[in-house]
Amino acid sequence: MIAALTGSIGCGKSTVLEIFSRLEWFTLSADKICHDLYSSGDLEFNAAIAERWGAEIINADGAADRKKIAAIVFNDKKELNWLNSVLHPIIMDRAGQLISNVSNEFVLFEVPLLYEAGMEGRFESVICVWTSVANQHKRLKERGFDEKDIQLRVNNQLASDVKLEKADYGLINEGCVELLNEQCIILNHQIREEHGRQR
Repeated sequence: MIAALTGSIGCGKSTVLEIFSRLEWFTLSADKICHDLYSSGDLEFNAAIAERWGAEIINADGAADRKKIAAIVFNDKKELNWLNSVLHPIIMDRAGQLISNVSNEFVLFEVPLLYEAGMEGRFESVICVWTSVANQHKRLKERGFDEKDIQLRVNNQLASDVKLEKADYGLINEGCVELLNEQCIILNHQIREEHGRQR
């Protein structure tokens, strides 16, 4: 059982991933794989972005400059689409390698841009975590984003309501962590029961 976890930025995906890890799922994150790719000095990735945006997009230590890349792609949809076309195959390949090496029957893969990338068909089910726009903005500001940064990122994703409607399961993250934890426990039990019946 390989499930995808999605939701808009600031909705609580990382928290849900941590909870499911404690519930004995193997968990992994597309954002984490992407972050590692940026910082690792990956030659293939670095060559592609340097050819596209110039050698100054690579820092002296060989890492891709995340801030410079963000400034480019969040202001130009064409450039964002190009970057995603490079990143997504690499991320999915690395995730596949990680998953193939685990024995856990239950895998949860956090993919923020699941629907935007058209990858939902690769998973047996999709879980979406949702929060209100007000809570989303509040959490992102607490993480250091200003209103302009928030709007640039939100405008490049499907609305939270749309993601929730498309998903097989929904988690509502409007209250405290304890309430989210309770929902995850219930959903974990439900998915394991459904999976058991299908075998």
